[in-house]
Amino acid sequence: MADNVFQLDDYRSFDPILRKGDVVRIVNTGEFEWPDDEDDIVLYEGQTGIVTGVCMRLPSDHAAAGQATYIDIAVAVGDDEWITFDAISCDHVHRLLRASQVMRDGEEG
Repeated sequence: MADNVFQLDDYRSFDPILRKGDVVRIVNTGEFEWPDDEDDIVLYEGQTGIVTGVCMRLPSDHAAAGQATYIDIAVAVGDDEWITFDAISCDHVHRLLRASQVMRDGEEG
């Protein structure tokens, strides 16, 4: 790697809370509770997207306080084109992490 390039993960700790900008994969699209929730998202099962907003979080008295429960997602569908899905339950996404994010917090370098 070039001398003037650094890995942001080396300077920022892993955050377990799902936030805007995190990368997710769309999953379980066949399990929406209401047909109206499906929109066109079923066509994007397995696709990778970016969290563009957090619509709802768990309350402060919950064991996972602050964790997102509903998020907005954008998925690239071309070079300069994106499709957005609003208020998608976190039951329908998996957060994607790099190995360096997972390993660093549990091990000494």
